[in-house]
Amino acid sequence: DIIEELIDRNNNVQGRDRAYTLFAAGYENFLRDVIRVYYRRGQIAKSQEFYDRLVTWAGLNVNDPGKLAEFEQPLDEFVGDLLRDRLQTPHVAASEVYSSLERGFLEGLLVGNVELFAGELAWAERVHRAFWSEQTTRQFVYSERERMELLPRRFEEAVELRFVWMLTQMGLDPIQVSMIYNGSGFPPSVQGLVYDRLAQAYRASGMEEEQFNQLFPAPDEATLERMRARRVEREAEFREDRRRLDVEQQ
Repeated sequence: DIIEELIDRNNNVQGRDRAYTLFAAGYENFLRDVIRVYYRRGQIAKSQEFYDRLVTWAGLNVNDPGKLAEFEQPLDEFVGDLLRDRLQTPHVAASEVYSSLERGFLEGLLVGNVELFAGELAWAERVHRAFWSEQTTRQFVYSERERMELLPRRFEEAVELRFVWMLTQMGLDPIQVSMIYNGSGFPPSVQGLVYDRLAQAYRASGMEEEQFNQLFPAPDEATLERMRARRVEREAEFREDRRRLDVEQQ
C-alpha cells in the first residue's frame, strides 16, 4: 500500500519510537471513513476487511490508551461509535441521511438494485434514529428550529423531503421518478406522503390523468388518508414550534 509505505518512510525520518505522528493520524482517519462508507453501502465484508487492516496496522499511534479497547469492539459497535462522532451538528447528520437516500434512489431503485437501496435506506434510518436519540441526552448550541428544518423527527418525512427535492432539483423525467416511486422497498408510507404532491406537479405540467395513473398508482386508501392526516398534523406542529420559538427568542 502506497500510503503505508509513505508513512513508513516518515517514521524512518521522525523515529519509530514516537507515540504520535500526523501521517499516522491521517491514515487512521482515512481508514475509519472507508470502513464507515463500505458499511453504509451494505458491503459488510469489505468494511470488515478494512477494519481488520486498521486494528492490525503496525503504524498506529499509541498515545491514546483507550484506542486498544475501541478496537476490541465488533464491527457493528465500532461503526456505531463512528456514527455518534458524526452527529455533533444537524448539518452533518442531515448530510449523512440525505446522501444515503439519494444514492439509494439513483444507484439503487432507478437501476433495479434493490439490495443497494435497502442498505442505504437502513443506514439513513439508523443515522436519523441516532441523531434524534442524541437530542434527548445532549445539549446542542443549535436551535430546535434548525434541527427540525434540516432533519424532520419522523424518518419517513425525511425520505419524502429528499424524494421531492430530487424531483424538483435533479431534472428526473416522469419515467425515472416512477421507477423510484414503484421500486421494490420504497416505503408505502412515503408513497402516501408524496402522492398528492406528484399529482399536483404533473397534472399542472399537462400530464394526462390516464398517464399519471399508470406511472403513479395510488397507495391504498387507508395509507393515503393516514398520510394526508399526518401531513396536516405535521404542518400544525411546525407552526406551533415556530410560534413557541419566536416567543422564547423575544
